[in-house]
Amino acid sequence: MAKNELSDELLAAYLDGCTNEAETLQVLKAIKTDPEIREVLDIALQLEDKKYWATVQKDKERTAATLTARANPVSCEKKNNRLRKPRSPRQTPGKNLGLMTD
Repeated sequence: MAKNELSDELLAAYLDGCTNEAETLQVLKAIKTDPEIREVLDIALQLEDKKYWATVQKDKERTAATLTARANPVSCEKKNNRLRKPRSPRQTPGKNLGLMTD
């Protein structure tokens, strides 16, 4: 069976899992009998696998960055084009402790 008998659209649909039973059987027959189609599908599957794992790695990095940011919250204020941690508020004796002072 020559590659010409399978359209690019059918191969793409097969890779996406969007073929019906008859189309799937047609592609599987072609894979068995045509080394060129087998090679094209192997390359396509390898590329999909690399793309998948690259996406997984990016998601892991994004999640780690988010968790780190949540674990170490730092509120900053901009002053003189530099970021610095805000100063602690001054405590008035008795006032912040819930004690009444007159």
